[in-house]
Amino acid sequence: ITHIEQRESHTLNDFLVLHSIKRYLEDEDANWKDRNEKGWTDGLKADLIIDLHKIVSDPKWEKFVLDKQNSTDNEEFRQVDQVAGYLGIDIWETHWKRLTENPTESGLWYNVMKNASNERIDRILSLAEEKLPLDRIATGPADDLGLGEEYNLHSCLDYILQDLNKYPSKGFELIRAGLRSPVTRNRNMAIKALSAWEMDNWPEGIKEILEKAESNEPNEETKINLRNLLNGQEIE
Repeated sequence: ITHIEQRESHTLNDFLVLHSIKRYLEDEDANWKDRNEKGWTDGLKADLIIDLHKIVSDPKWEKFVLDKQNSTDNEEFRQVDQVAGYLGIDIWETHWKRLTENPTESGLWYNVMKNASNERIDRILSLAEEKLPLDRIATGPADDLGLGEEYNLHSCLDYILQDLNKYPSKGFELIRAGLRSPVTRNRNMAIKALSAWEMDNWPEGIKEILEKAESNEPNEETKINLRNLLNGQEIE
């Protein structure tokens, strides 16, 4: 902490290191009795937390985030995103811009869905339906893990499906594609979303689609979940 304080210039990585130390010291579930016997006294811990709070609250870190939010370096942008999250800085428009420029890069869908809301979800789903080639994803059920570059599109869909449980009746075309994906996780995420929506929010014709999916499902656990979904029972 002293070394970082004495530096003439700082980086976002400095913030992340300091923030990590601060979280460590504030961990009430840790065995501080054992640490106390090794020199981590309550007084030392309290003094360091006060010092750290002062350092990480400096307005310069927010300026760093805003100045570097358009970085094209993936590692630097990862740091920008982490620091923005810790400081409560909304860089949604930056995430959105990066996604619209590269709509088949799966990690960008994760970032956008992480920052989704009721006000933003329609915009996100419209982009997904427009830019993702769903016919190349929905090639029929198999029991694939979905690992490797050839499954990048399936990963894009996966990051969307895993959060659709929060938005009843939204994104059904993506759920339909998920149910026809060869990647088992895609199908499971689609099932979980429909389960969370409850039947009253299902679109017309979905039961027939689910019945067909259940009859063609190659994974036994997923097949059971489809059957439970159709019967209004809880899924695993």
